[in-house]
Amino acid sequence: MGNYVMDIKDEFIPLIENGIKRLDYRLNFDERDKISQGDRITYISSENKGKAINVIVRDVVFYNTWSEALNGEWKKNFGDRFDSKEKVEKESNLFCSLHKIEFNGVIVYKVEKERILFRKSNVLLDTNVILERAFSRNGFQESDTLFDWFSKLKMSILIHPKTINGLDNNPEGKKGIEICVKDTKYKEVNFIGYDSDIGFKKSLKKYYKEENEEYYGSILYSVYCGVADFLITEDKNTLEIAKELHIEKRVLTISGAIEILEQEFPKLVSYKILAIHLEKFESINIKSDFFDSLREDYPGFDEWFHRKKDEKAYVFRKDNVIHGFLYLKTEYRDEDYSDIVPTFEPRKRLKIGTFKLDEEIKGCRLGERFLKIIFDNAKKQGVEEIYVTLFKDKRKGVQALKNLFKKWGFIEHGHKKSNGELVLVKDFTMFDSKKSIMENFPNVPKDYNMYFLPIKPEYHTSLFPDSILNNENIKLYNDLKSNYYALEKIYVCSAFDVDKVNPGDIIVIYRNGDRYPKKYSSACTGLAVMEQIKHFADLKDYLNFCNNRTIFNEAQLTAFFNNNKYRTVIKMIYLRPFDDKIILKILQDNSIVKNNSGPRPLNEIPNEFYKRFMKHK
Repeated sequence: MGNYVMDIKDEFIPLIENGIKRLDYRLNFDERDKISQGDRITYISSENKGKAINVIVRDVVFYNTWSEALNGEWKKNFGDRFDSKEKVEKESNLFCSLHKIEFNGVIVYKVEKERILFRKSNVLLDTNVILERAFSRNGFQESDTLFDWFSKLKMSILIHPKTINGLDNNPEGKKGIEICVKDTKYKEVNFIGYDSDIGFKKSLKKYYKEENEEYYGSILYSVYCGVADFLITEDKNTLEIAKELHIEKRVLTISGAIEILEQEFPKLVSYKILAIHLEKFESINIKSDFFDSLREDYPGFDEWFHRKKDEKAYVFRKDNVIHGFLYLKTEYRDEDYSDIVPTFEPRKRLKIGTFKLDEEIKGCRLGERFLKIIFDNAKKQGVEEIYVTLFKDKRKGVQALKNLFKKWGFIEHGHKKSNGELVLVKDFTMFDSKKSIMENFPNVPKDYNMYFLPIKPEYHTSLFPDSILNNENIKLYNDLKSNYYALEKIYVCSAFDVDKVNPGDIIVIYRNGDRYPKKYSSACTGLAVMEQIKHFADLKDYLNFCNNRTIFNEAQLTAFFNNNKYRTVIKMIYLRPFDDKIILKILQDNSIVKNNSGPRPLNEIPNEFYKRFMKHK
């Protein structure tokens, strides 16, 4: 892989970052014709030299004139700034004479942002990392954790010949290599000289004396030219040069690599409350009658289950009997989708691998609780799409799941060739204004307003159990009540100023304090997204709308309605809890609410505070 550096206008970098700009038009001179498919170009902002983006060249096409180059593609790449191809040509001709264009021609690179992929990649170890792993005097070493990641992600270990030569005459060094790779095969990376790369040599000479230059240069150049995907090193100068060359995302310290890997491959979300828990496969009784229908549908189910013994699934039990099971799998851009028709394009996805609910567990919104788990993990994993496969109309329970998925935004994509299963997908990249709030969930509109919704302490956790406070008793919320498990929540209220709130607006859930001083016991506990507000004149419609989603029973709701007390109903979808609750004192100290006061129902939150709530954990 060749490496090239070019200036680019600052405004184009985010367009490349987001996949909007994919073609780069250049005058063909200064050896630009040497760039070929698979090479890396580092685009550096002409206005800010510290800002850059790395791309991989996917195709190169040569043209004689701008007119030829722009044919058919000008609108896609320049339509946001020009309304005709002629105007694009006129602008392009300002940068160089027609004579130069006719003499050199135009070259167009099809580019794509360079993606950092860890799975099945190869990683080069610097000498200091080998010795750190072999001879660290600490009990538990960070390097142990890092090598566990290498194994889990099937990463190949590379060692540079100069490292091997340097350690060969050192008994401790040879032992270091043996310890480093005792459970993993390693390859000796090919040596590639860098004498002809003037830019690389210039950066190298800033940091190293002549006696160290060749060793460190050879190690770093293996990553720079793409022979190695990553370099793990503790050498400060190497890390600094990597920044200068804009490959710092591929040159990492041990601790830096662990931090990135833990962010890139997060664990499944666990929950403290309600009766769905993460359990290892090996702890689950596969002989349970619950799994009989899965055995019937999927030959080899038991063997698959045993292979997963060290992985985890979400299990719902009632009286120690399994009634719900969910297994999730994160898939990456290199996944093989040849069995799916039409095939998937490369994306990071969350696969709903195995999902079953007992039909006898009805009326408690358990399916919505499992959907929340799916959406929470999709957000945490940073996927672009969720998908599930199921047999179309095979049995009643499967049909119910299909209807549930469709209700929450999954659409039919195609089928699996091997067994005919239906494939349903849900896009997770953006809010689609053509779809409902529920179909988009948990994505929310870009333009929204934000409002407080105070809840009395005796009602708060029954309606939003995930927002439980640390001093509350979790055991009180283990019952199978629909208002606990429902993703959609119902709040009944008087007809105060609710019509200003629109679908897609964000609700900050505020628990009124139950102890003095209230400024310490009152707190914002989480977020919901507004779905619908309705005023009711008919009792039957009112009860049907509130069914199974509110903390009040039918008798209480009927009394509210007959007394003309709470006929306005807010339907919202619970987004997430705050890990760290925002107490009233913080709201007052930051002038979000007035001193000696608390939020009132649907008080609007000033725009400058939106990010504080949306990013709060």
